[in-house]
Order: sequence, then structure tokens, then C-alpha cells
Amino acid sequence: MIKNLISSYITKGILLIFNLIYVSVFISLLGIESYGLFSVSLAIVNLFLFFNTGIGLTIIKYLNDKNFNKQNVYETLVISSLVVISFLGLIQIVFSSYIFGEMEQLYKTIFFVFWIFTLMFVMGILSSILNAEEHIHEANVVEVLFNFLKLALGVGFIYFFALDGAYLALIFALLISVIILLIYIYIYIDVDINISNYKAFDWVLLKKMIRFIWFNSLNEGIWRIFSNVDKILISKLFGNEILGYYNIAYVLVLKLWDFPDALSKVAYPRFSKLKDNYIELQKIYNKMASLNLAIRLVVNTIMFIFAFDIITLWLNVEVAKETAWMLQIMIIGNTLSSDNWVTTKMMLAMEEVSIMFKYNLISLSVYFISLGVLYFIFNDITAFLIAFIIYYTSYTLLNRIFVMREFELKKPGVGHL
Repeated sequence: MIKNLISSYITKGILLIFNLIYVSVFISLLGIESYGLFSVSLAIVNLFLFFNTGIGLTIIKYLNDKNFNKQNVYETLVISSLVVISFLGLIQIVFSSYIFGEMEQLYKTIFFVFWIFTLMFVMGILSSILNAEEHIHEANVVEVLFNFLKLALGVGFIYFFALDGAYLALIFALLISVIILLIYIYIYIDVDINISNYKAFDWVLLKKMIRFIWFNSLNEGIWRIFSNVDKILISKLFGNEILGYYNIAYVLVLKLWDFPDALSKVAYPRFSKLKDNYIELQKIYNKMASLNLAIRLVVNTIMFIFAFDIITLWLNVEVAKETAWMLQIMIIGNTLSSDNWVTTKMMLAMEEVSIMFKYNLISLSVYFISLGVLYFIFNDITAFLIAFIIYYTSYTLLNRIFVMREFELKKPGVGHL
């Protein structure tokens, strides 16, 4: 566990450096408006990856459940994933056509977005298989390689092919990463998946998993609506330049989430294995939550105080003037939601996906209502930033209260109300 945790944190630190360099090179070569347009494209990709996380979490859960045959789990989920990719890919093409309807080179952009979506979906599934088998270090190696390739190929491709180069570099980086993940799985995973044999599809197993997949995918769908629709709306309301500044702040705060995400990747398989031992489960949860909070407070405080200087050093003073205050507001939301990553993984281990969905839906409703009111008041980007804080605070608080109540109810000698 310690090895996987250290590996995850080192990986996140390396990825932070790669991403900062990538954004800096992108903006210096193509400008803030092109960066905004590229951000919209990736927002559409991310919006349609909601089933990816649902299936990925299901893989981790059921491959660690001794009540199920691993062979059946693998073959059922692989075949299901292929169906989902085909279905969502078609919907994503239609949606992209609507969003980019007035854009030059429409079909080329849709082509790029489709292949980025498809390869990201496959990469996510393959990484989940390695994580489920606790080959987290190997999955981290591929994640680092992917981001390195995105940077290395991106610099050259963007220089020669402008914005098209950014898309091509991402596609090639994803393709190479998928191939390496397949090699790792072939080496480490002792399973023979035969998707050509339709009889391998276990309908009984699928019915048992479908509720978990469904609610997790709905949860992820709500999260992806929240984390991507803002970029689409900002692009439409204020233009790609403002979106570019907003996304710079968002990229930085997203990197802050990598710290608890690294912790939760290690915690979730352990939570799943101890789901019936609530005494040990609570001990591990408290340790993980405390470690996460300590790391988050230190990192976020430094980022908040030096936001302007960090962006100036990273990009330039002009960008810092437009972006630093946005980053500081987002950091407040990030800090208030510090408990969320570990708590949601605990709720998944408890199989409380329907509760998570309910809380997520409530929080998203609060977000859109508050966004409407705030936009009426401010009529600028401030509305999105304050609504950002409101969403994360409400969702984290609801989840935390539920987990603490469950631990209290399941103490020895205490029953459910």
C-alpha cells in the first residue's frame, strides 16, 4: 500500500510539471483564444466519458469481490464497454456537430474529438484493470508516459501544424499509451478474454453489476456536466479568450485535486476489501482523511498566497492579472471540498451509489440555481466562480454527514434506525 501511495504521489507531481509546461508552450505558440477553443473540445470529450468511470469503478469493485469469477467479470465488462463506446461515440458526434456548427473545418474537428474520446475511454478501462489488480505503479508509469508524449509530441506538432497539431499529438500519445497498457495486462493479468464468444457474456453477473454501473455512471455524468458545461457556457457567453483565462485557473486547481485523487486510488481497493469490517474500515478511513486534509491545507495555502507570482512565473504577468483572482476563488472551493475524494470512495465501498447520486443531483441543482441568480447579479465570470464553491461545499458536506452517520450506526451494539 505504501509503495502504491508513494508511486501515486510521485506520478501526480510529475504530471503537474508536464501539464504546466504543456499549457505554457501551447499559449506561447497559439495564443489564449486557441487554448480556449481547444479547452471546449476537451470539455466535450470529458462530458461523454461519464460511463468510463462507472465501468472502471465496477471493474475495481468486482475484481476484488471473491464471490465472483474473475474471468466472467472481465469478459462481461469488456463486451459491455465496447457497446457503450459505440453508442456514446455516435451521440458525441451529433453533440459536437451542434457545438462546432459555425466553425471552419467542422468535420476535421469532429474527427479529432471522436478519436480522442474513444482512446481515452479505452485507456481508462485498461488503467482500471491494472488498478483493480493493485498494479497501480504500472498504471502510473503509463499515465506519466502519456503526459510526456502529449508534451513532447505537442511541442513539435503544434509548431508545424498549429491547432491541428495539438489534436494529433494527443491522439498519438493516447494510442501509444493504450498499446503499452495492453502489454502490461498481457504480462501481469492471467486471464484469457475472448470477446468473439458471445456465450462468455454473463447476463446474470451483468444484472448484479448494472445497478452499481448505472448509479456510478449517473454520478459521474452529473460531475462531468458540472465540470465541463461551465466551459461550454463561458465560451458561448464571453468568448474563447475569457474561457482561456478561466481554464488556466481551472487547470491549476484540477492539479490540486490530484493529491487526494492519488490517495483515493490507493484507498478504494482497500475500502472494498474491508467493506464488512466496519471497525477496521473506519480506522483506515480516518487515517486517509487526516492525511488528505493535512496535505491539502499546506498545498492550498501556498497556492492561494502566491497565486499571482506562480502564474507570472509560469506564463506571464498579463495572464496573471486576468487569472490569479479566479484561481484564488477556486482554491477556496477546493479547500472546502478537501474531504470529498476519500469520502466518495468510502461510499462506493459501502455500495451507497444511489445515495451518492441523490446528493450529487441535489448539489448540481443548487449549482444551476445559484449560477442563474449570480449571473443575474454579476453578469460576468464571477458568477461561475462562486457557483463553483457552492457546488463542492454542498456535495462534500452531504457525503461527509452520511459516512459519519453510517459509522455511528454500525458500531457494535448499534443498529440502523
